[in-house]
Formats: sequence, C-alpha cells, structure tokens
Amino acid sequence: MRTRRTRMKVNPRFYILLTVLLAVIVLVVLVLKPGGKSGSLSPGSQALTMQATAILIRSETCHSVEKYDRVSYQVQEGAQVTAEMPVAVVYRWGYTDDMTQALLNVQEQIYAKQMELLGGVESAELTTLNSQITAKQREIREALSENTRTLAVSAVSATATPQSDDAAASPSPAPSAAPQAAEESLDLLTIENDIKALLTQRCNLLKQYVQADEALNALYSEAETKKTQLAEYTSEVAAKDGGVASFYFDGYEQVLNADKLDVISAELVNKVLSNAGAGGTGTENLLYRLVEPTKWYMAFVTPKDQALRVCAGQVYAVRAEGYADKLFMGTALEPVVNENGVVNLLEFSEDIGALISVRSVKITLTADMSGMKVPLSAITFDKGVPMLTVAGTKTPLNVLSADEDTAIVTAKEGGAFQAGQRYGK
Repeated sequence: MRTRRTRMKVNPRFYILLTVLLAVIVLVVLVLKPGGKSGSLSPGSQALTMQATAILIRSETCHSVEKYDRVSYQVQEGAQVTAEMPVAVVYRWGYTDDMTQALLNVQEQIYAKQMELLGGVESAELTTLNSQITAKQREIREALSENTRTLAVSAVSATATPQSDDAAASPSPAPSAAPQAAEESLDLLTIENDIKALLTQRCNLLKQYVQADEALNALYSEAETKKTQLAEYTSEVAAKDGGVASFYFDGYEQVLNADKLDVISAELVNKVLSNAGAGGTGTENLLYRLVEPTKWYMAFVTPKDQALRVCAGQVYAVRAEGYADKLFMGTALEPVVNENGVVNLLEFSEDIGALISVRSVKITLTADMSGMKVPLSAITFDKGVPMLTVAGTKTPLNVLSADEDTAIVTAKEGGAFQAGQRYGK
C-alpha cells in the first residue's frame, strides 16, 4: 500500500527568529572580539622596552675668559673641584714657547751651579728628591710612549673597520673615545704637576744648603726676571664654585640647561639631534664648565599619534648605548605635547659619570608595567593626549606600555579604572 508523503510547511516567523538570532550572535562576537574598539576593562601587565635617541641636559654653569692663545689644564676632565681651586692656566696672545724654555734653561744652570758649589756632596733628602724626579721623568716617557701606541691602534682600527651607512651618518663620536683620551691626558697632567712640585722643592732645599756666590745670585735674578715676564702672558684660573669640571663644549650649553626645561620643545630636540656634530653657538672664549653631577636629564621625542610615551612619576631603567656597564634609573616628568611631537623627559639624581661630555645617545628604557589592558585601536587622541572613553566619559590616559595590539593603561589626573568597566562608544 503506497503511503502518501506530506510536505511540512514552515512558518515564516521561523526565518525571522533565525535571522534575529544570527544577528545577536554576530553582535556579541564583535563586541567581545579581542582588539575591538569597545569592550570591558581587565587587569593586565606587560614588560616595557622602549628605544629612543635622546639628548642630555645638565645643570651646569659655563665660564669664559678673555681671548687666549692656549691653555694648560690643571685638573682632569670630570674631576671634582672646590671654589678657588686652580683649574687651568691660560696663555694670552704674544706668548711663545721660547719664554718657558728660557726659564727652564736658567733653572738648569742654577741647579748645575748649586751642585758645583755644593762640591758634589748630597744629603739624604736631596738624594731622595733626585730619585723621585728621575722616577717621574720615566713615568712621563712611558705615558707618552703608551699614548703614541694607543693613537696608532685607534687610527688603524678606524681605517680598517668598515662602517655601516647608519654609523657613518651618526654625528656623535664613539662614546668611549673622549673619556679614554681625557684619562690619558690627565695621567700626564698629574705626573707633570708632581714633577714641577718636586723641582721647586729641590731648588728651595739647595738654596738652604748652598752659599750663593755672585754668579749664582745673577742666575737667581735672571730666573725671577723671566718668571715676571712669563707671568705677564699667563693667568691662573680658579673655579668660581664647586662641582665637576669639564672642558668639552658643543655650543648648546646655554639653551640645554636644567634651569630652562620649560623651553625644551620637540623642534629643539630634533634640531640638536640633526646638528649634533655641528654644534650650537660659538664656544671660542669658553674655558670650563662646572657641572652638578647628580642633577641631569634626558629628552627624546615621540610622534603625537603614538600612544606610548613616558608616564610622569614612573621610574625607568635606562641603558645608554656604548655604556653597557652602567644602568641608570630615571624618573619621568610630565610629557609635553608640541606641534612637532611629544617631548619625553627623564630626570636623574645619580652621578652622571662619563656622560658629562655627551650630548646625544641612543637609549633603551625598560620597566614592568601593570594596569588595565585595552586594545590600541580603542585609544583616541585629543590634541595629542591619549584618551579612552570609559563608562561614557572621555578620560585622559597614561599609556604605560604597548605592543602591536595591546596597551597597558591607567587614568591620568587622579582618576581610577575598575575591572569590568565598559570602554568605547
């Protein structure tokens, strides 16, 4: 017996309900999809690594003298000095090396005459002084020989080592070159000052032992005349205050100073970085700087449309390229939004060390950040300030860290976010 098939008739309302159900599912997926522009706040953490090229700003005073021909430094680069401590001897125009050599020749004649009158008899004190002078002379020869070898090796390395285009274009000198050269020259300076003191001590000692005749008195008078002549062309310069002495200048010392942070703009930072090798204003008559070693800053620029920037009050570990053995800890000041970018400032209260003569350096900031996790796409900007709409209110943000998709944020100006709050429109 053949059965009769009946066709089931679907109510049109079924299709309407199915369409509504699918629409709800799609809406839920879009709302809850990671990286969407709206969703719920949730706690998160992220390890920040941020790279930048920064300029250094120091708390320092520059001191100048009248135009001079040459200078002899009495302290080494980076030495701690006190007020009235001699830092340099300057030689005015008209000075010649013959003046100093003439005085040295007379002093040698005086010593020879003193020893002649002494009859070749030396006291134990004189023997000790002569031994010390001989030792210092040997140190000078060894230091000069070592410096010559170092310069030769540096020259060979510079010509033999190929540079990348980036390295060739960099305006900053090799970070280690200046400190090494300063250290070597200051070793020599210390030895030279020691030997001068010993020679003066020996001369005074022999004056006590030797009864001067007419010839020796004439040499004494000639030496004093030449000292007077030399003094007319030389001036000793003493430190006007305490601090760390430096003799390096790049012409930006006046504008890039700790007391002028309010004039630091993105345009200025970019200009200094692009002209780091050329320098700023003239430095012809500047002689030395006195630097406050535990008050200095780093400044770098980030784009206005980049949410990630430093957060005021946050402490960052900062490593400078070329100074891998030193980790600095810097505290961020409030970022300043300019037309050409955002100025990020870090304040340091530890010894500046070898960076005392550096103007620009590549740095890496690191920190462990915790806050609320949101997608980068949810962050908007209002006049360069990152914003996030939370619970229907636009709130300025601290963007503590960010990767390609996600940011860790907190609310600025004393606000606070709560987990579960809705963000986005």
